[in-house]
Amino acid sequence: ADSARPPNLSLQSDVYGLAPDPDGRRILIVDGFDRASGSGSWQEPWHAFAATHGQALAAAGFGFDTVANEAVEDGRVDLAAYDAVVWLLGDESTGLETFSANEQARVRAYLEGGGKLFVSGSEIAWDLGYRGSTADRAFLEAYLKVRYAGDDAASATVRGVPGERFEGVSFSYGTVPYVEDYPDYYTPVGGSRAVLTYGNGRVAAVEYAGRFGTGTLPGHVFVLGFPFETITSADARGEVLGRAMAAFFPAATAAEAAPGLPASVALEAAYPNPFTAHTTLTLTLPEPARVRLRVFDLLGREVALLVDRDLPAGTHRLRWAPAGTASGTYLARLEAAGQVHTTPLVRVR
Repeated sequence: ADSARPPNLSLQSDVYGLAPDPDGRRILIVDGFDRASGSGSWQEPWHAFAATHGQALAAAGFGFDTVANEAVEDGRVDLAAYDAVVWLLGDESTGLETFSANEQARVRAYLEGGGKLFVSGSEIAWDLGYRGSTADRAFLEAYLKVRYAGDDAASATVRGVPGERFEGVSFSYGTVPYVEDYPDYYTPVGGSRAVLTYGNGRVAAVEYAGRFGTGTLPGHVFVLGFPFETITSADARGEVLGRAMAAFFPAATAAEAAPGLPASVALEAAYPNPFTAHTTLTLTLPEPARVRLRVFDLLGREVALLVDRDLPAGTHRLRWAPAGTASGTYLARLEAAGQVHTTPLVRVR
């Protein structure tokens, strides 16, 4: 607007935001939703859906940056600079492409380098799997870890799969801020697991943690078959994105301190151990230190990075809840204050 009479008004633009992260975690929201008018459900030439994602992240205690997908596609923004990426696609479909060939290449490199990706959209598998090329389908299955099962889930409710990441979560979606009439449903592939289902039992979302392609570092991905921004309740949006981020960044929380500080750096035996779904590792620090705690298989391959940041002195507990990890023996390795400590972990299924 300006001071002219009558005032001149420009078209409203997309609403983006940013917030500092209290722990220095680098999270990027990528707005890939360009579809407006025509056959799409959202008819305006602007939207505030990136801000909706940002509000959910902030509610869960995370900071973020926001960019348009074009900034990633043309290389102005490097995904590798971020610890986690939240990519929204709304009901973007074949006409404008959910993931272009260039975007696919950048996401492949990011996940092969150990990146963490949360992506939602109602037409991802329809575009890449049903209508896509052989290369599109390979990307969908090898990197997003889903196969197209259908284009109309025929249910407007979603619930968490018992024993999985979103257990106990339930919500409705698809009526506001726009009607989502054709949400995808999936077949999990490549070691992924269903973590959300629609009310009729069809798979609404999957999770996968492990290596991608030719990468040697473990990455992590969540893929939702419906637009995240259409989850009706703000509390449910915060819960879903908060749990995903907690999986990406396992919390290292200081326990209530007994009088005095720990006498030495130590990594205690995990509990429970053996374990099925999750186990907790406890470490102690006599003074603040940079801490790196990783999990390796018996071939020496890294399968999880639980923490890699500065922690205060005290006792800290970290929960490892692996997804897509086989039964077997693993080794947790703590590096802190110039010391290395290890402890075995045994997963049974």
